[in-house]
Amino acid sequence: MKTWPLTVGVVGLCLAIASAAIAAPPNRLSIAQNGPAPTQPVSQGGTPLVTVRREGGFCYPPGCFSEVTIYPDGSYRYANSVGDRATGRIRRGTLQQLRSRIARADFDQIRSETNVRNPIPNLCLLAADGPEAVYRFYPNGKTEEIRGCETDIDRSSRLFQQLERLYERVSEQAAQAAQNQRRGDRAL
Repeated sequence: MKTWPLTVGVVGLCLAIASAAIAAPPNRLSIAQNGPAPTQPVSQGGTPLVTVRREGGFCYPPGCFSEVTIYPDGSYRYANSVGDRATGRIRRGTLQQLRSRIARADFDQIRSETNVRNPIPNLCLLAADGPEAVYRFYPNGKTEEIRGCETDIDRSSRLFQQLERLYERVSEQAAQAAQNQRRGDRAL
């Protein structure tokens, strides 16, 4: 009785299954997983002025995020990991104020405020049960990134207060629009 071809076939199948299991991402709850890359600038405004992103927390892969990108022309784009998308425009006065605050920001000084509240290196306690705030600024052709897990962000700063208000307002409007859209889809 020839068992050699059967043995080779079974061993090959086992190796294929084992390699697929090793290559497959784990299907488990993750903490502070970043999720998809930030949205790319697509506005006619060119390179963004600033991006405010929330990422991480208790999320299933590929992670969770929500992001507001504001462009120099005042347009904005909202996106989140659920698939909600929205666009709009901020008021001219608000945009001028934001531009001025970004131009005056000392990013090296902001980053020098290390997050001393984190007693465990390489673990973001802020994002363990909620999202981490990530701010990306694009002054003078550079990218300046401020991460809530690495920097003790001064919440009394007018720049960060304004960014938080804009993020909350845009996020709420986008969530309401998405909810209305879902209601409309169900009515069809």
